[in-house]
Amino acid sequence: MMTGETLDSLCASLGYLLDKVRKFEWNDPRHFSIQFNTVLYGNHSAKSCLEMALLDLYTQRESVPLWKYLRTLNPNVNNLELKAIPILRMLGGSLEKELEDAKIFRESGFKHWKIKIGSIIPSLVI
Repeated sequence: MMTGETLDSLCASLGYLLDKVRKFEWNDPRHFSIQFNTVLYGNHSAKSCLEMALLDLYTQRESVPLWKYLRTLNPNVNNLELKAIPILRMLGGSLEKELEDAKIFRESGFKHWKIKIGSIIPSLVI
């Protein structure tokens, strides 16, 4: 909702995209987003939904875990030394520790990460 997109507009964009791309070849996942862009301007959420679904089908067909395939797209990652990454990482160390961790993630090939900020408010005891 923060982009102004609604569930209805997302579904409409996705329906339009699906109707137009059915005839495309889906053998090379590196071209999925390029093909979507020839049909629909913007609408990144709809294109992302469809791209992830197609990538999932592609990697299932190839018997490769999706995360492993995605790692092959980044030439800066040494795929021989892959290690699990946490889906959710809680901050809480010192500023120096967080900066060092960010440096390590960057050197591991991560270019972007999303940070959500909030606080825990203790419940009132009456």
